Amino acid sequence: MESLQSPDVALGALLVVASVVDIRERILPDPLAYSIALCSLLSACMAEGIRGMACNLFWGGFAGAVVMLVELTWRRIKGAPGIGGGDIKLLLACMARDPFWGLASFSVGLIALAGAGCALSRRSLLTLPLIPFFTAASIVTALWLGPG
Repeated sequence: MESLQSPDVALGALLVVASVVDIRERILPDPLAYSIALCSLLSACMAEGIRGMACNLFWGGFAGAVVMLVELTWRRIKGAPGIGGGDIKLLLACMARDPFWGLASFSVGLIALAGAGCALSRRSLLTLPLIPFFTAASIVTALWLGPG
């Protein structure tokens, strides 16, 4: 992440709200996803300009399409959902801010989710929400990558 912008603070707060909603309802409502995307886009535009933001959107869209393809293949083969559409929307929205940060947060969140699922039980992995793990990972990776 190039530098911390005021939309980044709002983005962090929205990620916390998304985590609470995901824990309670297992969904990422579209208005909340749009708000997260807007904060990401504003921050990217402020930090990198319109071209940088467009590049971020390209990579976010590419990653989102790959994850969606994997999810659709998983559902076809296994006959059961793997990752939710809200999780994919969140990946795309956060990659709009910074592709490396968004993908790192998503990856670390998935690893943490898998670890928690293994520690609790195999069945719990199917019921654990990803967004709280994504949010925790996004905070850790933002601190690790650091602004500036």
